[in-house]
Amino acid sequence: MMTAISILALTACIKEEEDTSVDMSQLVGSWREDFCNPSLIPDPQGLLTFDSDGVYRLTAYSPTQEVIFEGTYKISSDDNTVELLSGYYKEVYFIAKLNSREMTWRDPHSSRFPTDRIFVRVTE
Repeated sequence: MMTAISILALTACIKEEEDTSVDMSQLVGSWREDFCNPSLIPDPQGLLTFDSDGVYRLTAYSPTQEVIFEGTYKISSDDNTVELLSGYYKEVYFIAKLNSREMTWRDPHSSRFPTDRIFVRVTE
């Protein structure tokens, strides 16, 4: 029984068709990180939301609390980047893939996450 569950869990992370197109108009909405990539150590569960008015919100959940980070964002369709700004905090991420269901990004200046970070859209 455990073997069947393990196989089912592993196959859920396999993508059938790789679509690497980037449609920056799909950024607005809510996203959760997909931890199918075993090389990443997950942060506390969180929700990343991009509003249409240029505001982003990162809500991190832990067993004891909810922490909200908020700021503004700018997108650049020329080089497929999103810039997150909050006070003195600024990070720029390269968008490798973005469609109505999935977003993949990487921080070109960080060794903390050497692989792509994959997010899936949250439908309400």
